[in-house]
This record gives sequence, structure tokens and C-alpha cells, in this order.
Amino acid sequence: MKEWDKMYRSLNPAVDTKTPLVVLVNSGSASAAEIVSGALQDLDRAVIIGQRTFGKGLVQTTRPLTYNTQLKITTAKYYIPSGRCIQALDYSHRNPDGSEAKVPDSLISEFKTRAGRKVYDGGGVNPDYTTETPDISSISQSLINNYILLILLHCIKSSILSLPALATLKFQMPNTKSSLPGRMIKV
Repeated sequence: MKEWDKMYRSLNPAVDTKTPLVVLVNSGSASAAEIVSGALQDLDRAVIIGQRTFGKGLVQTTRPLTYNTQLKITTAKYYIPSGRCIQALDYSHRNPDGSEAKVPDSLISEFKTRAGRKVYDGGGVNPDYTTETPDISSISQSLINNYILLILLHCIKSSILSLPALATLKFQMPNTKSSLPGRMIKV
């Protein structure tokens, strides 16, 4: 519906248009992060480095229903300056098992950035330079998943724990057979 189309523009001129920008993205970069990184790429304002982004390019609106419930309806798609859509899943064409289908290669279109570089729609933002996803050791993954690194940084920042005291911390891998993660730190 044409009357729902909206374009947003800045009210003030840009403060800085010369400083080189690099934006790091991965498969966890979604929605607004994709819109900003894709717009910066389309306008040749930044170099995008990392892995293809998630591909969430749909706008959803909620409508109230009875019994204090709501219905979420997809009402629009996000388009970035080159005209491309970043949506990765094609909900209008399901796989035989009912799952969502990726946008097929035959429907992916080529677009051009402001400087004429080729960019493509149909599945998130492809970085200008792709990096490999590093293999993370199980102990590192456990530290990340259980927010241990964030807890340690907070403790250090709050002076609850000094750097020399880190050597006395006891770390225990969570029991993988248990559905409840073990507590990792004793301070």
C-alpha cells in the first residue's frame, strides 16, 4: 500500500562524512543492525566485514484481540537505499514440510551502491570482506554462554574483585547431562 510507504531523512547535515568507517557483522546481526550496516554499505560510507547477517527485514504490527491477547501481522518489508530488501526467509512459499524457505537464488536481484558496486538482496547483508567464524573451545563457549566474562569484568570494574584475585577463582565446566547449568564462579 503506497500510503504506508515512509522515508526517513535527517533534519540536520551530517557532522562527519570523511572519517572511514568499518562495521563488523555476523549471523547474529539482525533487524536495525542490518538496516544501518546495509545503508552504510549502499551509500559507500562504510566497509562491512564479517559474515552474512541474519536477514530480518520484515515490519510487524500487533493488533489487540479479546482475552488480553494480540495478533502479530507482517505489514511491510524494510528496504535500504539501493532498493534491496534484506529479508532472508520467504514466508509466502513454504517447503513441503511446512518450514520457511530461503529466498531462492532465482529471485535474488542485483543492485548497485552509490559508487556502482554490485550488492544483492534476498538474505541479509553480505559483507564486503568475509571472515571465517572462529572455532571456539568448549571452555570459551561455556564462559560466553554463562556470562562469566561479563561477570568478571563487572566485578573488576566495581572493585569487588582485583586482578590478582582472578588467579584464585575456581572454574568448573557445567554438567552436560544436566539441564541446569552449574554455577561457575565462587568469589
